[in-house]
Amino acid sequence: MPGANEKAGSYSNTMSSMLQFEQNPRRRMLILLAVALVVVAVLGIFAASLSSAGGCNAVLSAQRFGCIAALAWHTGNVALCSKIGNQGAMASCVTAIAEEKENSTYCSALGGNYRTNCVDNVSYSSSKPSLCNVLEGNNQSLCMYNVIAKLNFSDQSYCPAISEIPYKVMCYAQSYYGLALSTGNYSYCSYLPQSENATIAYAMELQNPSYRSSAGSILTGVINATPRDLCYDSFSRKDQASCSYISSQALRSVCSSSYAQPNTTFSVQAEVASCSNATTTQLKDLCYFGVYANQALITGNETWCGQIANQSYMRSCIVNLATSSSNDLYCNALQNSSQAASCMEEVQLSGGASAGG
Repeated sequence: MPGANEKAGSYSNTMSSMLQFEQNPRRRMLILLAVALVVVAVLGIFAASLSSAGGCNAVLSAQRFGCIAALAWHTGNVALCSKIGNQGAMASCVTAIAEEKENSTYCSALGGNYRTNCVDNVSYSSSKPSLCNVLEGNNQSLCMYNVIAKLNFSDQSYCPAISEIPYKVMCYAQSYYGLALSTGNYSYCSYLPQSENATIAYAMELQNPSYRSSAGSILTGVINATPRDLCYDSFSRKDQASCSYISSQALRSVCSSSYAQPNTTFSVQAEVASCSNATTTQLKDLCYFGVYANQALITGNETWCGQIANQSYMRSCIVNLATSSSNDLYCNALQNSSQAASCMEEVQLSGGASAGG
């Protein structure tokens, strides 16, 4: 069974492929626009003579494309961009004007991926999802999703306009999750999908960096934790009652016993013995994690975490203890320096002050 790090990596790869946003044309456009503005400044004293692209023939060939781009941008005449021989530079010229005018229809002067990237950039820079509507299908959906994500899913009314179902589901899920977080009302969690979806689960973690599920990213693969369950789990520190709405029995148990207020009434020996009744190795490991992580929280003693054989759960136990107590000194119990550093970062993200600083 893959470990937590492997799982997180697979979620990251899934998200990278699904949510990719091409930035290279945007960088090329910014560089070209910078060159264009320099040319306009340098040639300002005889700008009147550059009333057409032909006027740029007087400019050295190395700067000629920049001259034409400057003229096109200055006049708002997209047609002049076609005088640029280099296709990538022409696309950057068109994109610069389209962004300035906040008009994605200008991108129709381009074809293929150049047109798609132009619309992506114009929509994203203007924060206007509606500008994506000149695209179709998957391109339109991805364009709109990226702009709505930039707006932090703050306006759910954008979601219905997304044409492709997977992106529309993502939009609604993250919008409701955002409402739950911003209002502190976990009743919004009921609108999230109640079927396993690793892509949404990973997106939720990006949306709320201070949250780490009770047993880490491995949850979604081991006990079929759903976005709805993870949403409820993210409120467990503030209100233990949120745990009762979790459908996964294993996650509900961990949520109640270790991530919320620690349970001080149980017998460690009896609970450890009951873990042997778990039907799979994965659930046994999760059970042991719940018992020992709970005991670590009760006592404030990280050595209880060392009783956990599964290294991914052992790390989660340390991180839980460090973030719950806002004390990053516990992170030093992790022998791996990069894991210890990551643990300290999570303490900071959760709002805790550095005890070691």
